[in-house]
Amino acid sequence: MKAPLPTNEESRLAALHALEILDSEPEQAFDDLTRLAAQLCSAPIALLNLVDKDRQWVKSKVGIDVCETPRDVSVCAHTILGHDVLVVPDLSADPRFSDNPFVSGPGGMRFYAGAPILTKEGYALGSLCVVDRSPRNLSDEQKAHLLSLARQAAAQLELRREVRDLAQVIIERDKAQKEFRESEQRLQTILDSTTAVVYAKDRQGRYLVINRQFEELFHTPRQGMMGKTDLDVFPKEVAEAFRANDRKVLEAGFPLEFEETVPHDDGLHTYLSIKFPLYDATGRVYAACGISTDITGRR
Repeated sequence: MKAPLPTNEESRLAALHALEILDSEPEQAFDDLTRLAAQLCSAPIALLNLVDKDRQWVKSKVGIDVCETPRDVSVCAHTILGHDVLVVPDLSADPRFSDNPFVSGPGGMRFYAGAPILTKEGYALGSLCVVDRSPRNLSDEQKAHLLSLARQAAAQLELRREVRDLAQVIIERDKAQKEFRESEQRLQTILDSTTAVVYAKDRQGRYLVINRQFEELFHTPRQGMMGKTDLDVFPKEVAEAFRANDRKVLEAGFPLEFEETVPHDDGLHTYLSIKFPLYDATGRVYAACGISTDITGRR
């Protein structure tokens, strides 16, 4: 007798296919569970079956050589209709299964006990079952063992999904980081191509970005400058003047223009500095950016 479809069949199949486990290679974690099920239930055959739309696919097996069967003749298709162990002491005496080709044929199955493999959402993806060629039964303790192993199978499926999702997250993160580095390099190339001095400082006045013009004029290697302040580069009075202008921009929240006196090797130069705030994703000003052009010659 063909099993009716579960009431949540569409969602159940979506959950099964989302695991991307159908037709996968054998895995030790699942083979250990079927072997343990056979031992605890004293059964010659144990299988971990997943019930697809039109087939029952075998993820792991002990004592039998089968990869899949049509869903129409699947006993596990009946198991996934409930949340408890389905026990059939004699399949040949049960009208649902007596005509099943795996029962009625020579050396056919007689005893079946299966526990549904349930997701956290309650979808029965398949079952962990034990089979014998002679009629028999399970003790209450063996039923409890089978249910416990089915829960472990569900946990392994969930872990497998989480590992796959984590791997995808890592791939996407690495891709994003690569794209960010490339974008950062493009931006730095643009900044290094201008004759203006370009820089960005956080709210504490520590340098986040400087361009090549800044490095060359003030003899400050880029890597060594990150995290330092104007006090590490310029005389105290000059550094404090820069800091005061930066604060005005941070407090105003919009661009401001300043004339600033900057010491060079050949004396003091006058710079026209346009400074503007940088905002983070929450709308908070986290840094002040500046573009300073030497106007000494023009003056």
